[in-house]
Amino acid sequence: MASPEFKNLNEDFVAELFNISLSSIESFEIFKQHLKFSYLQNDVQKKVWKAICDNFDIFNKPPTVGVIGQLFNKDKDVFAFLSKIKNVKITEKQDQIILRFEEFVKNAAFVDMYNSAGDLFNKGSQNKAVQLLNEDSKKIHDFSISDKTYTTVYDSFERRNEERKHKTSSDRLHDKVPFSILQLDNDTKGGGLKGTSTLILGRSGTGKSTLLKWIGASAARKGYKVVHFQGEGTGQETLDLYDACWTSVTVENIAEGIIPNDLINKIHQTRKNILSTGGEVIVKSAEQFDAMTINDNRDFLLEVKKKWGNIDLIIWDYLELFTVKGQYGNAESSERRRREDVANKITNIATEFVCHTITATQSTDIHPDIYNNPEFVLTKSNISEYKNCIKPFSYFLTINQTDEEYNEGRCRLHVDKFRRFKKPSAPYRIWSSMDNGRFYDQMRTQIELANL
Repeated sequence: MASPEFKNLNEDFVAELFNISLSSIESFEIFKQHLKFSYLQNDVQKKVWKAICDNFDIFNKPPTVGVIGQLFNKDKDVFAFLSKIKNVKITEKQDQIILRFEEFVKNAAFVDMYNSAGDLFNKGSQNKAVQLLNEDSKKIHDFSISDKTYTTVYDSFERRNEERKHKTSSDRLHDKVPFSILQLDNDTKGGGLKGTSTLILGRSGTGKSTLLKWIGASAARKGYKVVHFQGEGTGQETLDLYDACWTSVTVENIAEGIIPNDLINKIHQTRKNILSTGGEVIVKSAEQFDAMTINDNRDFLLEVKKKWGNIDLIIWDYLELFTVKGQYGNAESSERRRREDVANKITNIATEFVCHTITATQSTDIHPDIYNNPEFVLTKSNISEYKNCIKPFSYFLTINQTDEEYNEGRCRLHVDKFRRFKKPSAPYRIWSSMDNGRFYDQMRTQIELANL
């Protein structure tokens, strides 16, 4: 099979793309997602594109022409191309350039498909060649970048409404991931909506990590795929807490491998049932402090999706322990920006993977005279100068506990922010079973509430 003729991106258009990439993060992310190195004409273009992409991965922003020039200060060809990038005249609007780029990608993908099918055909795999042409030609035909940058309210209403009408009750259920706390799931009509995120605030020792693992283990028992990023502690510690939570064996006994005889068969059947529904928790731990970046987490999520399929819930334990690639100073303003970047990335991942994401953060120091008041609840004011961290999250909950409540194994869960629902007038009263790693003991909670 002879390869079809294909005209690569001309150098002027490449210069336009690179110029826009250096000034618009939004456009750069579109180009980075679809512009393969094989589409570029020569090594100079590839060197410059790689430098732009590498700089973004490290500093979370595209470089300047000057920065790239410093990397290749002895390469005359690169300098000539950088001069072209700097001086190119952008004569089209951004959406027009994206349309031209979209057309190029489709043409390039067609050539790749044609060449791959030709290789299969020439090796005697005619059926595979035909199948490849059949499957990939439809993908190329349907491929669109511009359609993803906007939507319409009135023109597309009937299509959207038909999709809504044909959703089954199971589909609607799986649009959300339950928190597995009865009062909270009732008020959110089923849990956290996919594509949104939750932030939990609490003082040290009030059970933030236990709540995260409770939500993760409970979601898996209902057939959801969960990924848990553990920012501190060993992977074994995390697995011990998860195992205690879903087996009802105490954390102490789990750590020693002791399972009561009367629970062995029940645990075996429970595990079998969870796996049969597709439920699982995939744990990724950082064995060293501050060793995880959200960028690396995203790469891991892409690998998980390839192996396990769609992800329903992603947990970060907890916000302060993660970072994004880039350089941050030691000033308070730098730390504030770092945490805001992490919060935004966590929410962006919820949108990208169409799942729910959840993390926790620690409150400022609260004097015992204040937190021991049973009427006191933490709010966004108790995140101090990091209040902007809350903005990306659709759900913001706080764990509240006096010393007396701690000793009695109970707490109050306050809803500070529900983006789509009315906030409850009073905190939820929760009883726990911390010895088993369970933040929420539903039976005891219902009994205690009935006796109030």
